[in-house]
Amino acid sequence: MRLPRLHFGVSALRFHVEVQARRRAAADAALEVALLALERVRDGLGGDVQRAALLEGREAFVVRAVRHLLDGPDGARRALELLERYRGRALRDLAQDAARIVGGASDLDPLRARVAALESALGERESPAMLRGRSDGAAAATAKQLVAAERALLRATDTARAGSGSANDDGWQPPVAVWHGRPFREALPDGVRVVSVFSDDLGTCLFVVGGEDVHVVRSPVPRAAIADLVDTLHFRLGRFTAGPGFVVRHARRLARDTERALAAIADVFVEPLCDVLADTETLVIIPSGPWHQVPFAALPYIGKPLVQSVRVALTPALGLLDPGLRRARGAPLVCGFADSNAPSIDREAARVAAELPRSRRATGDAATFAAVRARPRPACLHVAAHGRHRLDAPAMSGVRLADGWLRAADLSTLDLRGSLVVLSGCETGVSSIRAGDEVHGLVRGAFAAGARDLVASLWRVGDESTMELMVAFHRARQTGLSAVAALAAAQSEQAERGRHPWFWAGFSAWTRALD
Repeated sequence: MRLPRLHFGVSALRFHVEVQARRRAAADAALEVALLALERVRDGLGGDVQRAALLEGREAFVVRAVRHLLDGPDGARRALELLERYRGRALRDLAQDAARIVGGASDLDPLRARVAALESALGERESPAMLRGRSDGAAAATAKQLVAAERALLRATDTARAGSGSANDDGWQPPVAVWHGRPFREALPDGVRVVSVFSDDLGTCLFVVGGEDVHVVRSPVPRAAIADLVDTLHFRLGRFTAGPGFVVRHARRLARDTERALAAIADVFVEPLCDVLADTETLVIIPSGPWHQVPFAALPYIGKPLVQSVRVALTPALGLLDPGLRRARGAPLVCGFADSNAPSIDREAARVAAELPRSRRATGDAATFAAVRARPRPACLHVAAHGRHRLDAPAMSGVRLADGWLRAADLSTLDLRGSLVVLSGCETGVSSIRAGDEVHGLVRGAFAAGARDLVASLWRVGDESTMELMVAFHRARQTGLSAVAALAAAQSEQAERGRHPWFWAGFSAWTRALD
């Protein structure tokens, strides 16, 4: 392991020297050696945690390499290929090794029970991250125990996945990454374009894949400015959680402020792509950094939200897309766990189940992790429940069931190969973004379990509006539409009715499919 790390360090230094000396051929050679060494280090690491942390501290090298390639011959294609060697590689390994899942890893149940018991002891108190810093009180001591138990569960999950033998006893084969230049472009269906977003201190690059070639559209707006625009937008949207009375009283101002914030982001993303969007039916976006928090469907385009003209989907990396990815065929499972703060959850579960033929429903006390684990590879797993994203421990982000939180780490151990997963709750699509644009949270958990499609939310969504959107989404799916097209249809209907984006644009469709 030490030798590849040393090779990387030496080659990365040589690359820097050759770039400074403007010796392009020598810099290209050093760059390739450095990348190969980095991949050998990665291949020698066994667990997801280690692989996802590999690029920490090496971001400056990758950014410099991308800019170097962009300024050379065939720059757009070569720079995008480099990004694909770097972006979401650990998540890609998890998704492609989904055949090694052992159906919920029941041997982890004692650890799950320990975490759930400690969570129950804390009740609705502050988060463990807040409490563990205190030196007094039983709650602080319990929070410290919870943090330790969560770390033990995460280590055990990582070890179980890395050490398990292949569960590929049914002929299922992990999908092969399809990104390798022209063959990928030829695999794109007509009307589908992929845009990979890259922002750094020098500006933003939009890599467009589709048609005859890869090309790049550049913007001078840097990553920090994008982050500020996104923060402003979420601040504006967050005011909708102040209650219906506040929203009604300040409707015009809220609409105006949100429109301005969306327009500022659209100036960087939509405006440069107008020519591309003109002949695009489905736009698959690979976000990076702060772009993960952008509600792309609501960005203005020719005077209306983008989703009214173009279907919008997200994916973590080109290599996760597969034109031949099969759908799961198990009976759909609808889980719902409501409380006094969200009474519509039970009604949502009932109405969604009514839209899904052959569906099974688990609500109230029956909505447990065991109930979810007992039905592998459902055509659709719809979970209507409270959601949360844990900034201090993204793998512990989850949706609340009757027996505790269904965490991202738990989700990753389920057998969801080919399934559509719908996480109908608050902040289920929020991710912490680490080096290599690795997403950490429920999005990671769903794709690690082999999910084909995922619908999840970016902010604290409304109870009634979410139920309405989800019913419309599943009804559209029953007409034969894909998950991406069905969500676009449901959101477009809401936009056509003049509803504010807060009510419908929080949900995004993540996909690994090309249909």
